[in-house]
Amino acid sequence: MKLVRAALYLGVGLVLLVPTQAYAANTSHVDATGDVVAFTPESDFEDAVPAPERRNGDIRGFYYTHGKRAVIVTIRFVELSKADGLGTVVRLNTDRGRRDIVHVAGLRPMMSSPHRSVRCNIRTSVSYANDRVQLVVPRRCLGNPRWVRAGAGVFTGLETSEDEPLFVDEAYRNGNVTQSNDLRLGGRVLRG
Repeated sequence: MKLVRAALYLGVGLVLLVPTQAYAANTSHVDATGDVVAFTPESDFEDAVPAPERRNGDIRGFYYTHGKRAVIVTIRFVELSKADGLGTVVRLNTDRGRRDIVHVAGLRPMMSSPHRSVRCNIRTSVSYANDRVQLVVPRRCLGNPRWVRAGAGVFTGLETSEDEPLFVDEAYRNGNVTQSNDLRLGGRVLRG
C-alpha cells in the first residue's frame, strides 16, 4: 500500500494489471541534497515533514539521454541502501504523449499512459555500490518521439513496518511539496 500512496503523491496514475547511444542528445540536473521529506501512514502527502538527515534515497543528480533507439534515465544518489526498499517513478512526456514508469527494486517495471497500461521491455539497473538507478526505455514504446522531457521521484521505506514513515525525494523540486502532486520535468531533449 505504501507504493500506491507514493505513486499517487507523485501524480502517477497506475493501471495495475496483473548502453548510451552514440551521438545522443541529453540533459543533466544537479539536484539539491538534504531535501528528502517523510510521510507517516496516517498523514496525507500535504503533511510532509522535512527529513534533511536522510541520505538514503536523496537524489543528487538526474540525467536523461534521447538516443536513436532508447531513452536512458539515470538517477544518482547521495546514498543508496537496499535495507528498506526502493521505488522509482519516472515520467516521460513526449510529442507522442505521456508515459509513467513505476519500478520497485527487484520487480519488473510497470509503464502506463494516462488511461491504460503499456507493455514494454524496459531494462533496469540498480547499483547500490555506485548509488545509481538506470532505466532504458525503447523509443518504440514511446511512439518514436521527436523530443522527450523527463522527471523522477524516488521513495524509500517500503520494507519498513506500516507505522514507519515513507521517504520521498523528487528531482527538480528541492523538498518543496506542492498541492499539484505532479512530477516536475526537465527540458526538451531532441533525438540524437
